[in-house]
Amino acid sequence: MKFLVTILLCIVSNMAYAEMFYPKSATINDAQGTFTSQSFDSPAMNEQDAGTHISINWGGNNAILYQLRENKYTYETSQSYQGQQITITAYRSTQSYKIYLVSVTQRFNGSSIIINFKP
Repeated sequence: MKFLVTILLCIVSNMAYAEMFYPKSATINDAQGTFTSQSFDSPAMNEQDAGTHISINWGGNNAILYQLRENKYTYETSQSYQGQQITITAYRSTQSYKIYLVSVTQRFNGSSIIINFKP
């Protein structure tokens, strides 16, 4: 019986941890200045933490964030298309080891939009 419990604990500890993240703030930077709001429309984000990488599903789009070499508590992915760049960054707590913030940054024509998501 102890053997079965040990195997079950090993399986559960290796499973990805999933959590919903909700938009908390958005910041727009452009030629007119900076504007931050906590009241805006954005879908929630489903985050799955596999330990070695983070899987994100946001608005039906999927992305995999990989651990940065220079900071093992930060995960990131970035894509560019027709002059626009979208970067998704996830930050892990050094105390709880859970993801506590996911930021989506879109840059285009010298402007940027940053949306912060928290559990």
